[in-house]
Amino acid sequence: MSVIVLVKFRGDPGTVEAMRQDRPAAFETIAAEARRHGGQHHRTAVRGSEILIIDEWHSVEEFDSFYPGKPGLLQALDDLGFDEAPEVSYWDPMPGPGDF
Repeated sequence: MSVIVLVKFRGDPGTVEAMRQDRPAAFETIAAEARRHGGQHHRTAVRGSEILIIDEWHSVEEFDSFYPGKPGLLQALDDLGFDEAPEVSYWDPMPGPGDF
């Protein structure tokens, strides 16, 4: 069964959006690498000064082998200017009626 991975940062969502607009190829490269390592789904959400990454991976081990060990990902995080380490949590999916 897969695992849901939540990665929460504090930072400026505007900086994230500007990077996504200015460097789309870098984000596509990181996404392709994540898929090769077992990433299935990826979304970004914001609330105030919080940035939440919502991923689904085949396993915790595959996520841990990818993050934060990729130089491109580390550079992107450095460029965003985060002051503290992100909070990472793992959740077990609970499939059932009404899922979509």
